[in-house]
Amino acid sequence: MINKRWHLKPKNNEKIALLKKELNISESLCNMLIQRNIDTYEKAKNYFRPQLSQLHNPWLMKDMQKAVTRLTTAFANN
Repeated sequence: MINKRWHLKPKNNEKIALLKKELNISESLCNMLIQRNIDTYEKAKNYFRPQLSQLHNPWLMKDMQKAVTRLTTAFANN
């Protein structure tokens, strides 16, 4: 069995309060966002509703062509 220790970052109550006021969401969610350096309305908007140009190219994933071929074959064969 592998023992893991979680190391929690300290809370920034000031940033949490500001983000909570801006986004009107729970403190817990605000804290998680801030832990990911999402501390403004604009950053949250980009995180939850990214533009297509902000997303990674799915074709860079390993074996994507194999997956597409398999799905295309499955659809063709019902």
